[in-house]
Amino acid sequence: MAEYALFLRARFSSKTGNFEENVFQRAPENRFWDRVVVNGNTITAQNEKVNADTRTMELSCRTQNTDRIYFAVRFTPTMQPNKIRFMCGVHQGVRINKSRTASPFRTPDNDPNGEVQCDLESSAFKQIDVNGDIFFAVGPYSLVRESNGEHRECCFYKLTVVASATNNSGVTREFAYDPDMDVETGL
Repeated sequence: MAEYALFLRARFSSKTGNFEENVFQRAPENRFWDRVVVNGNTITAQNEKVNADTRTMELSCRTQNTDRIYFAVRFTPTMQPNKIRFMCGVHQGVRINKSRTASPFRTPDNDPNGEVQCDLESSAFKQIDVNGDIFFAVGPYSLVRESNGEHRECCFYKLTVVASATNNSGVTREFAYDPDMDVETGL
């Protein structure tokens, strides 16, 4: 089992509603995936950044010990988000997509017989350290293999992640991003 996080940065002063773009495509600093390691209550990114703008994150969904995902945001100036919400659906633009289920997430978490979760929201945050910068994260969310078990291929999903925060003046802003996520079910 590996654990990964999608990291997103936003300037609270921005009125575009977008998380910041990466300045350097080969060294992404604002929108990226990274492997994380959990040691007790400490979660640390491993500096194996994958640019979320140019590459799809490829995750593994096994029968046991499946990959798990966090969604993490950091606002400048530093403030805790109100909530982080994400939605998942089948990527209709991929013709070879074998997925018959809209999302690899279930409730209860990691229960293959649980209800499909396409719209998840949380305000219970964990902190993840990325080279000294603290990101607020929700998760981890386990990936669940489709119950039909007929195929051993890759399923393609679209995500939309939204985070909101309120500054000291009472102004609330929302920011969004929509990365792709592939889930390998044949392992």
